[in-house]
Amino acid sequence: MKPVKKLLEYKNVQILLLLCASWALFNLVFFLGTNPTQLIDAAFQSLFIYVWNTVKNIPLRDFLVFGFLTGLSGFLVYVPNIILLFFFSHLLFETGLSLKAARILDPLLRAWGLNGNSFSPLLFGFGCSVNALHSAQSISNRKNRLLTMLISPFMSCGSKHGVYMLLISVVFPVSQAGTVLFGLYLFGIGFSMVSTLLYRRLLKIKKDDTAEEVANPSLRIPRLSTILKKTLFDGWIFVSRAGSVIVGASLVIWALSYWPGISQEKYDALALHAQETGQQIPSRITLSFHTSYFAKFGQFIEPLFRPLGQNWKNSAALLSSLTGRGVIVSTLITAYGIEYSPQGKKTLVHALSADKTFSKLSACALMLFVLLCGGCLASVTMFFHETKSIFLTTLFVMYPLLMAWILSTVFYQAGRLIIGAL
Repeated sequence: MKPVKKLLEYKNVQILLLLCASWALFNLVFFLGTNPTQLIDAAFQSLFIYVWNTVKNIPLRDFLVFGFLTGLSGFLVYVPNIILLFFFSHLLFETGLSLKAARILDPLLRAWGLNGNSFSPLLFGFGCSVNALHSAQSISNRKNRLLTMLISPFMSCGSKHGVYMLLISVVFPVSQAGTVLFGLYLFGIGFSMVSTLLYRRLLKIKKDDTAEEVANPSLRIPRLSTILKKTLFDGWIFVSRAGSVIVGASLVIWALSYWPGISQEKYDALALHAQETGQQIPSRITLSFHTSYFAKFGQFIEPLFRPLGQNWKNSAALLSSLTGRGVIVSTLITAYGIEYSPQGKKTLVHALSADKTFSKLSACALMLFVLLCGGCLASVTMFFHETKSIFLTTLFVMYPLLMAWILSTVFYQAGRLIIGAL
């Protein structure tokens, strides 16, 4: 035991063990969160069918099914994983393990101009950027708090997880999904550290400006009631602050993607003509989307995203993801004319794989863009609420978007050159 104990005293070994524990934690969280997520998804699918068959007013039915309920389900489906992340985060904190981890990582974080007190808020960023920003208020040093808040969106939040899993399914076999997912999270952490250096230079923050003492607590047995109370509190913060903004913005996106639309009468006439001529046409909702203001804007901005291998459908989906990155999936389901059903996401994977304008390299570039493009509208609102600065909020929005576009474009173009050379 003495050689093992001595080995555990080395900082590099402690950091390596912490990374392995984090990898195991994320796999555990998403494994445990699968069943609740599927139950929520199935419940909303049943609700969709009930409303569709019950509500006779077509515009109201479309609003409820494709607007309100789709926006609400797209948000709630990620809540179980986020709640589990909160639970394990508070479990680690109450046992003193997260503070021990902060102590272990303190020298590493100080090398980048942060300190160990940034660890806990950044850990919360894997659940939701809103809660990461909220948790950062516990950092007493103002400049360290600001840097932590600025890099928090690079900790992939729960809503990005669904997009990753969709795109990973297009490119990689199921057996590699967990490892690829962990690699994405790890890359986000590494990029956040590099960004800290850039932010420090831009804002003229020296290393000494972020100096702060990190506590060295002893390990203890936690109270389950305390953990549950804190988990529920943070869950409520997430649902109330992020949920209202995401669902509200989803309704705006739905309205833009629905109008001017195609009336039921016009669609019935088109369907009748198609039947007489032996043709097939997409659903009315899909046709409405393809002729909507939102689709036209997606086609307008397509040249901006073409260098990173994206078509207009993906461009429109990225635009819709301002409400929450998970909305990308529901937007693509509509854009590809897929019926909303429990098999909808699997069908979307096949549709993306069969789309000649969307290659596996495009899928990887899209994953990279989603990883780096920053937080959603709710996190931007929260950041401005905490900083009261238009300049800092603009920096919070524009820096990730710019970096995401540059790196995704370089990745895609370099990939094309390599594949062409082979």
